[in-house]
Amino acid sequence: MLTGGDVERRNTAGGEDVSTGDRRFEDLFRHASNGIYQCSADGRFVMANDALARMLGYRDAGQLRQARMADVFQSENDAGAVLRPLREGARVENAELMLRAKDGPAVAALLNARAVCGEEGEILYHEGILTDITQLRKQEEQLLHLATHDPLTGVCNRREFGHLLERHLAEARRYERRGAVLWMDLDVFKEIN
Repeated sequence: MLTGGDVERRNTAGGEDVSTGDRRFEDLFRHASNGIYQCSADGRFVMANDALARMLGYRDAGQLRQARMADVFQSENDAGAVLRPLREGARVENAELMLRAKDGPAVAALLNARAVCGEEGEILYHEGILTDITQLRKQEEQLLHLATHDPLTGVCNRREFGHLLERHLAEARRYERRGAVLWMDLDVFKEIN
């Protein structure tokens, strides 16, 4: 028969002491660059790492634990899209969200979360990982702008102009409106540039 002390000293399949594994997990949790959290069934932060606290504009994880998960969503739609499935015991995978930082700009984030259920099927808590993708979204916007606009003048390029023209023509046909296009061609424009 094993006692609690025996279990603590027992080696894991990887050959390391359980307490060593716990310390390594705690170190990973504490120093992860992604936000990691656990929330109670009623949505209060029970545990969070400092990366999540920083992402959301809190001084530290202790301060974040005074907040509720529903408070960090920028929109009620995002909150419902995440919290509803978790309350039903489902997973949320790769959900792109806009979060509200406590004292700063909105944060674009990618969430992976799961509900943790008890033996009777009741929701005990939910836990997840949030990745800040704000910089990635800004870079995507910059790339899109470069793909659709002239870098020197900032004016729409020919391809984007064609898309805009088609959209406006379709709208004019749909709503029986009139419109006009003024086309100007500048000879030797490259030499002026």
